[in-house]
Formats: sequence, C-alpha cells, structure tokens
Amino acid sequence: FLAQLHMEMSDYPLRIVHQYAMSAEDARGVARLVAQQSKASLDRLPGISKRRAETLPYAALVLEGLIDTLGLKTLTFSAWGLREGLLYETLDQDEAPADPLIAGAAALGARQGISPAMPAALNAWLTDVIAALPVAFGRERDAVLAAAACRLADLGARLHPDHRLELVFDQVLRAPIPGQTHPERVWLACALNGRYGGGASTPAPAAVTRLLSDDARFSARALGLAMRLGCDLSGRSPQLLANASVTVKNGALKLEI
Repeated sequence: FLAQLHMEMSDYPLRIVHQYAMSAEDARGVARLVAQQSKASLDRLPGISKRRAETLPYAALVLEGLIDTLGLKTLTFSAWGLREGLLYETLDQDEAPADPLIAGAAALGARQGISPAMPAALNAWLTDVIAALPVAFGRERDAVLAAAACRLADLGARLHPDHRLELVFDQVLRAPIPGQTHPERVWLACALNGRYGGGASTPAPAAVTRLLSDDARFSARALGLAMRLGCDLSGRSPQLLANASVTVKNGALKLEI
C-alpha cells in the first residue's frame, strides 16, 4: 500500500508494485503521512482492507524506524513473499541458478512462438549488433536483457496484425516475470515495439520518457529493429537465418546473404 500511495502522489506512470523503488527519504515521508492518519481516513482509501487499515499506521512507524536504524538509502518493494520462497526451495539444482528474467521470457514467448529454436538462434545471430549498441544498464546486464528480448521475439505471432503492436507492448511491460527493474521492463517493451514495426513513439510515452535515458531508448529500438530484420529475413526459421550474417564495423552494419 505504501508503494501504491507513493505512486499516486508522484504521478508515477507504471503502476506495478513489484520492484518499485523509492528513496529512503520518500519512503520516510509516506510512512509519516500514513502514521498520522486516523483509522476512519484509512478506511476510505481504495485498495486497503479494514483489517489492514487498523495496523497500517503501526507498520509505517516500524518502517520508519528500520530506515533510520539500518541507514537505508533506497527501498525496493516486492510482491512476493513466503510462498514464492518455499516454491523456490523446491526447484531442482539445475533450475535454481537460471536467470529468472531469461527463464520467464522464454516461458512466455514459448506459449506463442512458432519455432522453439528461433529465440536462441536470433540471439546468437545478433551478437555483433548487441555489442555495438549504446550501454543502457551496463554491458553484462544489457546482454541479459537482449537475450530476454530475443526469447520474446515471436510473442505476437498468433495475434491479429491490427492489434499486435499494442498487445505485445502491454504484455511485455506488465508481464509477471521476475528479475527486472521497472526501467528494464520499459526497455524490453520498447524493444518489442521496434520488433513489430512500431515507431519511435510507443503506447506508453510517459513511462518511456521518465524511466529511460536517451541511450536506453535508442538501444531498445535498435535491437527491436534488428530482431525484426532477422525474423523477416528468415521467416522465423533458424535454419534459414543461419544462411545470413550481420556484423557491425566502424559504425556500419553489414548484412550478408
């Protein structure tokens, strides 16, 4: 609730609690505001049960104390809890170390994809392009995001062409996939926007402008267009894609068929 309240107060453009981050100073301000409210005032707020309204002011005081005691600089909220932790403990030793973003993107993309081998083949085909993109979140992190984007490259395959762009963008932006920050969500959505032929403007311009730097916006769009090239050139067939190559040298892209 504290995260939702802060989103409302700051006119935040992406209303997803999981991985929402705020400064300790902002969190302290919201906690103090809630702690000063009467039960009647909290009861009138949408999205909060009467039972929780009774304890929320005390929880806000505890949060403020934790911020001061631990010397926190930033708070990141999680929509997950004990159940997810218990489920994680049941994973096989081979599954647990997997990157959650890539695994989640692969699972989502596989529901609509045409060829299960295409995402990895596309990712490998674009290695040179990915390395040449402006840094958005750090080189290592950018590589992970590019791998996740390639796993989603066929997400709109079975959607109606008239609505494909908007549906894919919104699905990627709000997908219940872990292991990504809010700016990274927006970056992936922008990449898929380019993949399906969207222009520089997107269905969520406020989120893009507020959460992404110019370099991040450019890299997401460039990757999306490169993904579109690979998919259209090969008919989404990894065998046909292998007959072509794309390289970047001295700022120039070279396509060989």
